[in-house]
Amino acid sequence: MFESLQTTTPGAGVRRWLPVGDLQGAIDTHVHAGPDVRIRKTTSFELVKAASEAGMRAIVLKNHHTSTVLVAAALSEAFP
Repeated sequence: MFESLQTTTPGAGVRRWLPVGDLQGAIDTHVHAGPDVRIRKTTSFELVKAASEAGMRAIVLKNHHTSTVLVAAALSEAFP
């Protein structure tokens, strides 16, 4: 769904996620993002920002070890 583009900022280590194809109104029902006990390609914030910019209707954050309710609630306020 998304391809990464490494930023040119030296030492930043941040990836920018760019949508691939038409995602307008799409809902991704299973997404794992950081922070997590496992290394993830992106943070929940970066993923929600990219999904919002792509016009997606929603994403469902998943985590094998803890609830995602608090993160999802905070991101829902940041990206209404």
